[in-house]
Amino acid sequence: INGGDSWREHPTQALLDALTMRQHFGSLEGLNVTIIGDIAHSRVASSNMQLLTKLGASVRVIAPDVLMPEELVVDDVQKFSSLDEGLPGSDVVMTIRLQKERMDTALIGSDASYFNEFGVTLKKLDQHCPKAVVMDPGPLVRNVQMEDSVAEDPHRSLILKQVANGI
Repeated sequence: INGGDSWREHPTQALLDALTMRQHFGSLEGLNVTIIGDIAHSRVASSNMQLLTKLGASVRVIAPDVLMPEELVVDDVQKFSSLDEGLPGSDVVMTIRLQKERMDTALIGSDASYFNEFGVTLKKLDQHCPKAVVMDPGPLVRNVQMEDSVAEDPHRSLILKQVANGI
């Protein structure tokens, strides 16, 4: 049993995320899961890429270039640097917080500039993936990763279900 190795993996969170998706969709087979955020420093993103692809989901990641590693832990994960390119066709949109404590220097100018380019809004979801649900492993930084209306949407947000499953 692997409980993670502190800075590269978080398998228990990935299992919890997969359970939440399975409860909602019935299966992970064929799902398009998009992970947005600090891919370079995220243990959760790494573990989700590994687990979800093994369970039949298609995974893509979206991040600013400075937060995207050159190589991903899984070869067949697609990389994008904009929401317009990476969001279309998503069934699940998972945001990952900026891991500022793992950065050597400030890699993002400001939370506001990050939100303007990579923050999930109802408008962006409606435009690119109107049936997608949103998830976040927490802690969620509101109005940086996603706007409040997305996080609190009772039809779109699986965040409270993730928390309940974690308990």
